Amino acid sequence: MADRIRTPKQIVSKPSVHVCRCRNDNVFQRQHPIDLYGPKATKESVLLLLERLTGFKCDINDGLLSKVCSPCYEKIMKFKKIRSFPTAGQRERRRWVRGCFELLVERKGVLDVRA
Repeated sequence: MADRIRTPKQIVSKPSVHVCRCRNDNVFQRQHPIDLYGPKATKESVLLLLERLTGFKCDINDGLLSKVCSPCYEKIMKFKKIRSFPTAGQRERRRWVRGCFELLVERKGVLDVRA
């Protein structure tokens, strides 16, 4: 028998597919997966927000998935925005009270502040 000539095989890489930690669903590259332990998520405290949402401690060695899809990421960031509403309201009330107090101090002759 003649020697077989082997044709070179081309190694084809699989498409980059990740699984979302929140939805447990495939996240393709076009859906822009966000790494929970990457610089963007660290800067925006995504893990801390996810811990507050779920009540579970997130750790890189917990064996769970490390990516989230962009829709889940947007929902986590909406939670961050909603969570800041009371703080913004408190700041506004403090400004209002401070303004009222300054107004009373200006009118010291009309109303004694110490009373």
